[in-house]
Amino acid sequence: MDNLGKYQKLIEEILTEYIKIPYSNRQLETKLIIDRTATNYIIMTLGWQG
Repeated sequence: MDNLGKYQKLIEEILTEYIKIPYSNRQLETKLIIDRTATNYIIMTLGWQG
């Protein structure tokens, strides 16, 4: 695996663990969206707060 592939895998692992951290308000949900072809990562929080 080349260096770029290693970095992409590492970033995905870190972000996957990050989105597992729960919010105190259980109505919020975090999603990870990955575009591997363009190497784009989006973390989205869904729901209502307050």
